[in-house]
Amino acid sequence: MATNRIIVEAAVHDEFVDRFVAHARELRTGDPALPQTQIGPIINDRQVAGIREKISRAVGEDGAKALLAGDPTGPAGRVLPPHVLLGTNGVATAREEVFGPVATIIWAEDEADALAIANDTSYGLSSAVFSRDVERAMRFAEGVEAGMTHINDTTVHDDVHAAFGGEKQSGYGRFGLGWVKEDFTSRHWISVQSEARPLPY
Repeated sequence: MATNRIIVEAAVHDEFVDRFVAHARELRTGDPALPQTQIGPIINDRQVAGIREKISRAVGEDGAKALLAGDPTGPAGRVLPPHVLLGTNGVATAREEVFGPVATIIWAEDEADALAIANDTSYGLSSAVFSRDVERAMRFAEGVEAGMTHINDTTVHDDVHAAFGGEKQSGYGRFGLGWVKEDFTSRHWISVQSEARPLPY
């Protein structure tokens, strides 16, 4: 799991962007064996190339603005530094799964606009909603088309005691405990009447 899109209401958008970029700039990249490393290498060269190609399309063709970027480093050239882009829901890094240290921040006019943007995707595995008003966040979460929505927490969760799964192109059914059996089982009732049953005519 990875967070591709960050949808921010207009009222807090600019302050959020400034603070987010400042924090992302301080993230430490490098050897995952070192305890101070927060971002390690991408799994292979093909994945690195795929991520960079999406970034290139987002900025070059789709009109996204790169606020934080950089080239891969490390012995294998697979440690990609954090990238932060400003864009719309239509840029490549927002509409496609990235699976790398890339975040696209999307401006939303208000709560209704934010929900429309959130649901305007082919994917729906995990999501998160941040708000000081938990009741408001709960109402918003109920409208999100995703298998999981976490309030005031990261999108990345995989707890064995909870149902895990997505919507749309993010899969079908739920894994974990009894959910996997229930969601992937189709019940079929077959009965046999061994003697003639008197039925009304």
